[in-house]
Amino acid sequence: MASIKGLITLTVLLASVSAQQLSLIQPISLIKEHFNATKGKLQSTLGYYGHLNYGSERIYKVFIPVRNGSRLDGCAEMKETDFVSAIDQNTRELFKERAAIMVRRGGCSFVQKSINIQKVGAKVAIIIDIVDEDEDNIIMIDSNNEGEMVFIPTYMINHKEGTILWNAI
Repeated sequence: MASIKGLITLTVLLASVSAQQLSLIQPISLIKEHFNATKGKLQSTLGYYGHLNYGSERIYKVFIPVRNGSRLDGCAEMKETDFVSAIDQNTRELFKERAAIMVRRGGCSFVQKSINIQKVGAKVAIIIDIVDEDEDNIIMIDSNNEGEMVFIPTYMINHKEGTILWNAI
């Protein structure tokens, strides 16, 4: 069963491919300590695949999949129990309504991670880069023509910011 050290809340603004943004809105202490200069805005890039609902802004809670005490990479199918305990009804409802799932880059394609995250019921996929590089130079594309099966936005966030969030959850 998963244990949740802390839940992070973020907003996802998906106005258009060129006007998209992830912003951390809770916990305030994490923003003040690590993201004060950017007022919680995360450096991110949006995947160029799938069918996305542009013109929306939503608030999500970030979850990390855990099975047998290890964090999962999103390359294999996941189950709801990888995120929340069966006895925690409040967290289960939160997961069903507003889950953003965060995984690290690597092991399989961006699209495969997005598909697996979508299958478990999440509304947003967040992939943490595994190296320090400018996310503006990364283009997440569909190289296998599987992106047509994706109906949730997928964001890549930079290594430094992603690691801070990863360690906070």
